[in-house]
Amino acid sequence: MAENNLGRRILAAIFRLFRLVWAWIAKFAKIRFIGCRRCKARRQMDERLDRLGSEIYSMYQRDETAFIESPDVQRQLKLVQEAEARLFEVYDRIEEIENDYRRKKQQIAQSGRAGKDEA
Repeated sequence: MAENNLGRRILAAIFRLFRLVWAWIAKFAKIRFIGCRRCKARRQMDERLDRLGSEIYSMYQRDETAFIESPDVQRQLKLVQEAEARLFEVYDRIEEIENDYRRKKQQIAQSGRAGKDEA
């Protein structure tokens, strides 16, 4: 009887380990995929910032000092804000994936503790 109980505990531990490894692999794959979107969003934001800087510099070269009132600068600022919002959405999604992994890891650990209490 003790051998059967030991076998079940070993099998349960292997299953928990498999679930933990699977959760990590899923997290890793999701973050890598989202990482591509993060790079694209970051590149777009950098391009928008470059355009904004170019616009302000061109106004400076023409001795215009009212940068903020310029419709071109306003448009570029709006584009930068939109790009920044998209970038933050990607970072928020990565954080959600990390939190989901932590939650799954905790559930797997708690299921292991519950199995020990029953034995």
